[in-house]
Amino acid sequence: TVTHTVENDTLTVVVEWEHAVVVEGFTADQAVSIDGMGTLVKLWDDENNLLRSEKVPLSENYAILMLDDDLPWNTHFTLQTFAKESEGDKTDSEDLFSGIHLTAPVDI
Repeated sequence: TVTHTVENDTLTVVVEWEHAVVVEGFTADQAVSIDGMGTLVKLWDDENNLLRSEKVPLSENYAILMLDDDLPWNTHFTLQTFAKESEGDKTDSEDLFSGIHLTAPVDI
């Protein structure tokens, strides 16, 4: 799920997901993490150049990102599970910011 808000005059996006990995004895609502396992959030530009990646521990299922000079309007993201140095298959790419419908200014 991608949710857009404005916080402190900055467009902010919360990306949430359900974990695809099942680890025996671990539930996603626990406040503990498994060292070296989690979700990798990769941010890409229009030409599929990697802009940034963030590792999110298995105990969390969201990432908070902000529109800034390092993340342009056309940024898109993928998610993939990681374990130590190994990475699983990535999801299809989704728009991070440009999915917002922008309306024209009013009361000019």
